[in-house]
Amino acid sequence: MLLTISPNALNAAVTSKAMKTATSMNSEMRMTGMHHIIDKECADWAYEHFTAEEMACKCRTNQLLPHKYKCTVSLIDPELMEKLELLREMVGHPITVHSGYRCPAYNAAIGGNVAKYSYHMRGMAADIAAPRHLGMGYQDDLFTAAQAIFTYCYQGTGFIHVDIRDIK
Repeated sequence: MLLTISPNALNAAVTSKAMKTATSMNSEMRMTGMHHIIDKECADWAYEHFTAEEMACKCRTNQLLPHKYKCTVSLIDPELMEKLELLREMVGHPITVHSGYRCPAYNAAIGGNVAKYSYHMRGMAADIAAPRHLGMGYQDDLFTAAQAIFTYCYQGTGFIHVDIRDIK
């Protein structure tokens, strides 16, 4: 399933070399029909437990980046969303999304993976956690369940990274 975006909104994202890289990547993924495109309209979002806003790049609200570097488009792989929904159903409690899609500028600003195409920048990764009021026992349960669903995950300080990379 692919959401549409106006060419003007996509062109607005092209403001730096990093954003040009993101736009090129985004265009390639859009053409394959593999990703949801999250923009301000995002009319076709169909996931019960997660909003498009919480999966979108956080550069829009981050004060580290000047306005000219803030992206207008985020990409999310539907497989990631389906697995997050399955995880939510398995654990039976809400899941906090700390980070979903990251544009290259935001990924660099927060010290994310410096790989040319991190899984966050591909829309194939999320950093999640059990809500704090539930306690660490729920975080441990969430990690155990995530290991059963996702091809790759690890536990960081206060978050769990999950992604859908191909592991051979």
